[in-house]
Amino acid sequence: MGSLIVESGDRVWNGGIDYHGGLGYAHLERGSAVPDRLEEIIKARA
Repeated sequence: MGSLIVESGDRVWNGGIDYHGGLGYAHLERGSAVPDRLEEIIKARA
């Protein structure tokens, strides 16, 4: 099981990711209807 911490403003959410697929390189995929906010954050810090 993996853990995920998300901060949004002054709120923090702790959650778990239930995974039983064995060892591997897990990745997250963004839905096509959702804007790529992470890329905007990375550009702002560069």
